[in-house]
Amino acid sequence: MKKRWFIFVIILVIIAVILTIVFINLFREKDTTALAENVNDVTQNGYLSEENEANQAIDAYLAQVSGLGSLEADRTTIENYADAYAAFEVIGDFFSRQIVFTENTSVYRENRGRIRNAFQRAQNAVDDFAEYLSQNMDVVGSDEDWMTITWANCKGYMQDIISNTTDAVTRLALVYQDCVTSKVMNNAMSDIIFAEIEKWTSQLISEETVSTAGLGQQLLTFVNAYLTIDGENVILQFQYDNNIKSQAENINELGEESTFYSQFVAGLIEVTEGV
Repeated sequence: MKKRWFIFVIILVIIAVILTIVFINLFREKDTTALAENVNDVTQNGYLSEENEANQAIDAYLAQVSGLGSLEADRTTIENYADAYAAFEVIGDFFSRQIVFTENTSVYRENRGRIRNAFQRAQNAVDDFAEYLSQNMDVVGSDEDWMTITWANCKGYMQDIISNTTDAVTRLALVYQDCVTSKVMNNAMSDIIFAEIEKWTSQLISEETVSTAGLGQQLLTFVNAYLTIDGENVILQFQYDNNIKSQAENINELGEESTFYSQFVAGLIEVTEGV
């Protein structure tokens, strides 16, 4: 009797294992559509869209407070945040175009939820920021003293937006490098671009370096050079343009010691004419 019960229990365990495997396979995400849709929504409708009302309200506010004499000490930081926000729009659009071509790998599965959550935290900060502006700016008007006070309250929103967006795009770069199988768009050129973006964004989320003059503008210039629809041609032509290939591989190997590095960070590596 005990033996039959033991066999029965073993059979139930085997059935449970089989059903679990079947269940996982039925409902597990088999492609990267979910992440592609999330990035697309953030960049086309959400806070990284230039058409988004909250985005526009924050842009206008940052432009206004950056000109206040009473915020002279914070002016560079404010300008860096404003330029970084614009740069993230370009970066987001690039990933929105390219992330659909990724494969479902362990790196993808490890980062997809974290990317979605980081974007959501940034979106929440944008919404809270815009709501604060909506409730207070009509009352404050153009009074400089009151405008100065608003920045003390809004700086935290901006820090959350930048830090969480940095987290999202850094993880998107990891997914891109691991999951885009085509060497046409995933190569040494894209590697050094992502590495440089990570370097600049890490400075933007650091209290010690966020006030570095021109930091946000450098990032914006850089991504406009390499990640816009026209700019990404430098990545596309890596396999076919020996000039780009040799420079990118040299920078990838030597980093800042490369003779091509200063040209690269200035956004001046270009497709050879006629290629």
